[in-house]
Amino acid sequence: MTLIDPYQFCRNMLSGLHYLGDGASGSLLAAETSHKESSTACNRIFPSMVCDMHRRYLAAGAMFLTSNTFGMPAGSHWGREIKLGLEHCIHCASESQEGCAVLFSLYPEAVDCWFNSEEFSELKETRFILLLETCLTLQQTRAALQKVHRYCDTPVAVTCHFNEHVSMQDGAAPEDAAEALQAWGAVMIGANCGSIPAQAVEIACRMRNVSKIPFLFQPSAGLPANAEQGILCYPLLPE
Repeated sequence: MTLIDPYQFCRNMLSGLHYLGDGASGSLLAAETSHKESSTACNRIFPSMVCDMHRRYLAAGAMFLTSNTFGMPAGSHWGREIKLGLEHCIHCASESQEGCAVLFSLYPEAVDCWFNSEEFSELKETRFILLLETCLTLQQTRAALQKVHRYCDTPVAVTCHFNEHVSMQDGAAPEDAAEALQAWGAVMIGANCGSIPAQAVEIACRMRNVSKIPFLFQPSAGLPANAEQGILCYPLLPE
């Protein structure tokens, strides 16, 4: 089965289709390895582990996969690790029997480093939705969106981080973020992380009051705590 074209993916969502996806790749990989480097290093050091994670999500019913590429640029291998992470994700998504879309995850502050890297020139024809996630302020988000649009015409999804008061670090409310992101050309908007999953419902309802474009939400299972041996523990169960 071929990958779902990113523009078709967006059109499908506009027509009313809903997609169940993945998330928390960094936390999952951290739980499976004691490696002290970043989660993106797993793309280079433990490629089979990363691919197994993607395949488990597909087996659980995921209809889109998010690449294990989120994080600040660090180390001499960063560009290669990002390229490998995207390649692993595309390879596994291509194995889906039902069709699968790919979201290429980048932290807003990593946009310049990626698009100026040698590895980007090798992948610029690849079809994916670029996901700017964990956006902390509207100023940061706008700058990142402008850079992406300057470098390529890839459709961009944006998810913001809201605190326990349901606002971004600059005080922007969900309504403010939704109106701004839509005006700046994002094809999907939403939120990720957060304190509790129920908060995502409130954010979605408030965003929907001012925007009709597709939503993307990847809430966390509460705020993690370090348990024994440095393993992250989340307070909420899947149920």
